[in-house]
Amino acid sequence: MSITTFLQRRGLSLEYAIYDNWPKVPIEAIEEDKRPRFLSLRESIKLYCSKPISLYAVSKQTEVPESTLAYYFGRALEIDDDGRIVGERAFVRFMYRKGYEAHSDSNEGLAGQFQRLLSKHPILSEIVLKCVKKGESVALTHRAFKEALYELGFTDDDYPLDSDSQGEWSVKKLRKDLQKEHFRDAALAEGGEDAARNADVSQALQHLFKVTRPYQRIELDAHVLKAFFTVEIEELDGTVRTAVLKRLYVIVAIDTWSRAIVGYHISLNAQPTIEDVASCLAHVLDPELRNHSQILGYISKQGMGLPDEVVSRTRFRAFTELALDNALAHTSPALHKNLIGSVCSTINLGKSRHPQGRPLIEGWFKLLKKFLADPLPSATGSHPKDPKRRKPRTKAKHYQISLHDLETLMESVIREYNHQHPESTTGQSPLEKLKRFLLRSVGLTRRLRHGDRGLNFLYQRFYTATIAGSVKLGKRPYIQFMSATYRNEQLSVMGPLLGKKVTLKVDIRDLRCIEAILPTGKSIGILRATGGWALTPHSLQTRRAIVRHRNRGRVSNSIGDQVAAYAESIAGAKKRNANAPNVMTRINQLVARGLARDAENLDAETQPASHNASLKTWLDIGSGGDLEGEESWN
Repeated sequence: MSITTFLQRRGLSLEYAIYDNWPKVPIEAIEEDKRPRFLSLRESIKLYCSKPISLYAVSKQTEVPESTLAYYFGRALEIDDDGRIVGERAFVRFMYRKGYEAHSDSNEGLAGQFQRLLSKHPILSEIVLKCVKKGESVALTHRAFKEALYELGFTDDDYPLDSDSQGEWSVKKLRKDLQKEHFRDAALAEGGEDAARNADVSQALQHLFKVTRPYQRIELDAHVLKAFFTVEIEELDGTVRTAVLKRLYVIVAIDTWSRAIVGYHISLNAQPTIEDVASCLAHVLDPELRNHSQILGYISKQGMGLPDEVVSRTRFRAFTELALDNALAHTSPALHKNLIGSVCSTINLGKSRHPQGRPLIEGWFKLLKKFLADPLPSATGSHPKDPKRRKPRTKAKHYQISLHDLETLMESVIREYNHQHPESTTGQSPLEKLKRFLLRSVGLTRRLRHGDRGLNFLYQRFYTATIAGSVKLGKRPYIQFMSATYRNEQLSVMGPLLGKKVTLKVDIRDLRCIEAILPTGKSIGILRATGGWALTPHSLQTRRAIVRHRNRGRVSNSIGDQVAAYAESIAGAKKRNANAPNVMTRINQLVARGLARDAENLDAETQPASHNASLKTWLDIGSGGDLEGEESWN
């Protein structure tokens, strides 16, 4: 019989007639005493596949019996569990065997009867699997198995209840096989969450490519600081009191290749928000947004700091992959879209509560806890081995451990870490390793486009709204968004657009102004909020909090400054809110940043625009040795 006829009868593809398409077995993986037999069979079958020759002719040439060749050739073309043919694995003795199948219902021989029982009643396997996921013992699993047999109508005279062990050994073996098959569920039941995380480590560590250069992969995560810090808040009567902040998060970004900390942000929210993540990424892309010397109060020694203070070419450097966990603030589709559109970054969302996927940033958080939080008198701790502090809230007030002190400590810890010489970076500090690489590298460097270097894209969101108004009541066209009315001169004369849908371009840092865009792509211009919403800078988060506060009847003033009324309501509440210091501090920071942006925009309007701005590109050629200067090609 020819090989083509053989394949057609089995319904296999004719590509298997070519021996090179068969799955191979390395000769080194076979024991030495089994190699001669394997080689003999392999050469005989290979000869049969390569020439139009019969098995009888092959048997005459190789002196291998024709029946043996036919048997192993047929077994090599059987479909294995992986969906491929067995191939050369069939030539290895005792490596490939077909499972035993019982073909008789007689109890004279019990071999294969248990598998036959499971095939007839699949619910038995499901019951054992359910016990495996619950982590029940062999005895409890066997008891549930017997109860299921009785419910199916089995009696003590039927197999396996008629045996001495009543099938206990078979159930034990089935339980062990199911544990191996459902590894993660079994690990969760037997060892808890830690074992389940270790079982997922192979999935959590899946990255898109190997890191070979700086800023190729950035790991970003948030960490709660187990310590109290204070802030000064001005009361309604003008007095200043010291309040204790509830709890703070620090969001840190680390470069995987050099292991340098490239940016951080301190969050005052109960949980990190999208705006907090965007602020940290803004610090990564443009570290000059934070005045490090002003925070420290002194100039640190040379060679210490963040990358931009040592290597000037790291500013506006785009990264390729951003490794995150599945926290709520990290899963924002709008943030992902803005990053991929402007930074050309690939978002790698690992599993939440699986630190194995981001080992560098998780390891750095341990150092942060050891050198920043634990030594403080106001440390709270969360583990029996953590240092115990009596009355940490009182000590935070007594020693005046303020939010500014936290920023100073963060700067000091990051500078010391970037300047030290860990063993994992071949004796070089992260900054030295980064600087040496940029000194030797020549070629294209990915940077932000000139139009994106304001980093406004990180805070942009788009919403849909309807142009409202009424001819009967004489209300000119306006747009209602988040309980605020927005108008401008151009919109007020667009009466025919009443009832039309528009897209709102919103900067979540400041909702006093938004941009409206028609379906045709034409911009209506910048719309300004009216009334009390236009007086004080406020973010989208603050707007939502004020609206929620007002709907609950806690803010009575609906005419004046909405942000000021909200702040007065929180500060003057009879029942102190533990989160009030965080809210007040966050509002004060937002107001200060908003006024600073207003001043910058006013300065930009008074200065003439550069006619070469559109010629900026996002690909710069590395200069090789000029690390302190600007890029050589703009």
